[in-house]
Amino acid sequence: MIPQRIGNKLRLYFAFLLLGTLAAGIIATALLSLQSLAQDVAEIARKEYPITKMAIEMQGLMGQVIEKLNTAKAAASTQRLKEIEPLDTRLRALLKSLQELHEANQDAANVALVQKLLTTYTEANDVGTKMVRAAIDQEFALEGELMPKFKTHTTFIFSTLDRLVTESAAAHNQNTLHILSISSMMTKALLIAFLLFTGVGVVTFLLVSNMSKKMAAMAENSSEAVGALLASMRYIADMSTQLSSETSESAAHLEQIDFSTKNIAAQAGENLQLANSAGKSTQQVLTTANQSEEVIREVVEAMSGMAEADREISSLVRVIEDIAFQTNLLALNAAVEAARAGETGAGFAVVAEEVRRLATRASEASQKAAEVIGRLDKKIHEGETVISTLETTFPEVSKATLNVVQLMGKITENSKNQADNQNKVNQTISAVDSSVQSLAAMSEESAATVQEVSEQVRRLNTLIDELMIFWEGRAGHYDHSIAALPQ
Repeated sequence: MIPQRIGNKLRLYFAFLLLGTLAAGIIATALLSLQSLAQDVAEIARKEYPITKMAIEMQGLMGQVIEKLNTAKAAASTQRLKEIEPLDTRLRALLKSLQELHEANQDAANVALVQKLLTTYTEANDVGTKMVRAAIDQEFALEGELMPKFKTHTTFIFSTLDRLVTESAAAHNQNTLHILSISSMMTKALLIAFLLFTGVGVVTFLLVSNMSKKMAAMAENSSEAVGALLASMRYIADMSTQLSSETSESAAHLEQIDFSTKNIAAQAGENLQLANSAGKSTQQVLTTANQSEEVIREVVEAMSGMAEADREISSLVRVIEDIAFQTNLLALNAAVEAARAGETGAGFAVVAEEVRRLATRASEASQKAAEVIGRLDKKIHEGETVISTLETTFPEVSKATLNVVQLMGKITENSKNQADNQNKVNQTISAVDSSVQSLAAMSEESAATVQEVSEQVRRLNTLIDELMIFWEGRAGHYDHSIAALPQ
């Protein structure tokens, strides 16, 4: 188990705690002393000093009263008695104030003493006044009788005032000595506090000086480590910027590949549609060609029928020509026989029968010719229809063939564009491959730099441990491990 050290922080805390405790003790002592001193001063100012002052003043006033009485008695003048009235008023006021002061201090004995003093003064004043009047009236016997009483009263008054002055002075001296004692104690406490503060201050100064030197050395080491760390971080930032640029270029290349691939796919789809359209047009051309073949076959058949009908008509024409020729011969014979009619009528009848038969054959030949002509006319009409159909079919075939040619040209053009786009895709893939290789190289450099940063971080952790041991007396409870870098 590692032994615990007392860190400089605890030392500094202890020094400040000691200073605070000393300061608190001194302040508490000073406050108590000041409180006692204030009470003594208040006691002097509230009680002893006023009593002493009033007692001394009353002694003087009493002396003046006695002097005025002696003067009035010697002068045998009542006018001099009036000079005593202000002194009497002041004496009575002082006695009343002294009585109130003792009442405020709850001093019953002195209250009774002041009351007795007031009564004695009143009696002494009356006796003194009678003595002056006895002197004026020259009643010396009465004056002699009053003199002892007057002397007794004045002696009591002066002795009482002397006692009040003495007691007040004694109390004043006692409070003054107490104040001096408190002042001396405070002086000693302050001296001790000064010495203690000086000692603690010297210890604190040495501790802080040691801490400052240690902290300066640590600050220099940490500054070097932080400088190296910042340089590595700047290098990482530069590489990150370059990586971002390369990544942006790769993204642009990939977008271009995507765009070219979409164009190739779109053109392939368009080629498929064009091929389907070309297939449909080709099928239409084939269908139209089949229809045209059927029509041409019908035309050939119609032409064969017309040729056959033409042969039949030629045969009938030859029959009719033969009949006509024979009819002409018979007519000639009939003419000849008619010339002989007169001689022989039988020959004319034979000619007439032959003419009848020829006429019948001619009629039959005419009917057949009419039928053949009708069939020929029908075939001609069918040929016209077939030719009309061919006139309609051939433009459709031509149009479909032209459409197929155009579609094939479009397919050829799209194929060329696809080849161009494929070349662009190949070039872009080469650029992306180059960027990937560059990124791989920068990643290796970044990994090396991160390793260096990790080393600087470990160095900073070591400095932090040293600082914690120096400050706390123990190492910090935090994780020093660094995650393994991806390969």
